[in-house]
Amino acid sequence: MLGQDARAGNKYFARIKPKAGSIIAVSDFVAKELNKNYGLLPRHVIPIGIDTALFNCSDIDRDIDILGAGSFEYANLIVIMDAITADPEYIGRYRF
Repeated sequence: MLGQDARAGNKYFARIKPKAGSIIAVSDFVAKELNKNYGLLPRHVIPIGIDTALFNCSDIDRDIDILGAGSFEYANLIVIMDAITADPEYIGRYRF
């Protein structure tokens, strides 16, 4: 089960009618959303596969200002970039 599959209003969920024992969630958050929205707890949750203890990130100079991931729409990025260019304080007020 991926992130958007667990969202309320998933039209395919009612068609498929999955049983809790047949679902594997990709994160604890997705498992909680699935439980909240459909009353099902997945049989398994895939653990985080990155051991952050292997990385020393304290002295890294980060040069990424904006990073989009998931279902983030390109049109939203253009709106955000226009707003930031015009008013750098806008990013804290932007909601989508």
